Amino acid sequence: MGATDGSIVGVSKILDSGPDAARYNIVLVAEGYQAAQLGQFATDALAFVNALRATAPFDRLITGINVHRLDVSSTDAGADEPTACGGSGATPRTFFDATFCTSGIQRLLTVDSTRVVQAVNAQVPGWHAILVVVNSTTYGGAGGTVGTYSLAAGALDIALHELGHTAFGLADEYEYYQGCGVDTDRNNHPAGEPTEPNVTLNSNRDTIKWRDLIAPTTAMPTMANPDCANCDGRPSAVPAGTVGAFEGAHYHHCGAYRPQFSCLMRALGQPLCAVCQRVIDDTMQPFLRLASLNQAAWVAGTSTYRFGHHSIPNIAIAGEPSDSDRARWAMLHDGAMYRFYCFKRGTNDRVYQFGYNGLSYEHGHGSIPELSLVGFPADTDATSFAMLHDGSAYRLYMRRSGNPQLLYQAAWVPGTTRYQYGYNSIPQIPVTGFPSDTDWARWAMLHDGGVYRVYAFKRNSDTIFYQGSYNPVTQAYEFGLSSIPQLSVENMPANSDRTSFAMLHDNVDYRFYFQTR
Repeated sequence: MGATDGSIVGVSKILDSGPDAARYNIVLVAEGYQAAQLGQFATDALAFVNALRATAPFDRLITGINVHRLDVSSTDAGADEPTACGGSGATPRTFFDATFCTSGIQRLLTVDSTRVVQAVNAQVPGWHAILVVVNSTTYGGAGGTVGTYSLAAGALDIALHELGHTAFGLADEYEYYQGCGVDTDRNNHPAGEPTEPNVTLNSNRDTIKWRDLIAPTTAMPTMANPDCANCDGRPSAVPAGTVGAFEGAHYHHCGAYRPQFSCLMRALGQPLCAVCQRVIDDTMQPFLRLASLNQAAWVAGTSTYRFGHHSIPNIAIAGEPSDSDRARWAMLHDGAMYRFYCFKRGTNDRVYQFGYNGLSYEHGHGSIPELSLVGFPADTDATSFAMLHDGSAYRLYMRRSGNPQLLYQAAWVPGTTRYQYGYNSIPQIPVTGFPSDTDWARWAMLHDGGVYRVYAFKRNSDTIFYQGSYNPVTQAYEFGLSSIPQLSVENMPANSDRTSFAMLHDNVDYRFYFQTR
């Protein structure tokens, strides 16, 4: 079995965010797919891309990622299922010799990694991470130099979990090896601090790896297992999202701690914890160096924004800090200066400010270089934000998690570096009436001297977006109110990053911006 049991068919780039040399390249490799099943592999690979787009933090990092699909046919379908682990005993002839039951663990699904790397090197030499998609509905996966996942229930969560190991060096946060109630040698973690960033033996608030993410009021350890002979089956004792030290991790019931009660690195169906997300953010930043803005403006009397119309077509961004997170950005014009804002990477309450110097948007030019956001509710979604200036106040908006049509509003407190939730503001403003196909992951706002406006793209379109405005009577943003309901942007260059956008009004023109890829 092996290389004589199939053939390499070819490679396709299925997520193209830019040149391979400047992006993080994930390669999905087919294993156990017969030639006639490679169409299904294409579907399975696309499902992985869609899962990336929908999962934090990849949803805001997607512009730094390319995904390649390596089509490989096998003589037979599936993977080996040894009877030693209760398997069927099947031994299909597959190109990379996939097998369950590695090291006696049924779920541990491995392949001939050397052969996989050789195949990928020949097709995508600039790869960063490899995931082998195994055409079997038996549950399994593995991390390592080469990650694997099967097509069992929860396959996409398995894929993202294994990507956490393979691409980002994350540890398993669950507290068993073979299984709760099965292990007899996993009561207490042995001495020796784990090298992975998301597990630790240290529960000291002042020295724990992720100490900066722990609130002063959070108990340390946050939860301790009362019975080290067993997994701790109790529910969380603290609100969801609390960062602390939760005992039971790294395959042991006691002695090792994870950052949050739940995480995708502990259980499928959960979001990645804050520590894991930060590791991924940090790894991805070199691939997100978006250096400029493509600019368009509204063509008066039409429903069209046109690239270069009344505009400098492309404007550089200069002097940005190395930890700028330009996947989360906004713009405004305050009557005197064009301004650009982005989050500080790894934070949800620090924003960098740039000013236009006549040639580029320069960090700190005519600006407070770093601003803080205070007082926002705990359920604020900080994956994106919008800003505007209404002639009297600088305003910043974020959305409620799980309800993108409810805006939380803050304003700058003059004489400080602070945007305060609810300061000089209506704290919460609903958005109503927008079409059901509105893509709320892509939204922007502006004030045109008379009206507050909100915009969002039509789902699955990179050229059509919707417009609404604020109704002071209902205190809501209403679709189509005093607005052209549907607008389009045309002639934007191919290097435009269409995953997010910004808008502003400069007392003359309505302006539209994409960052460049």
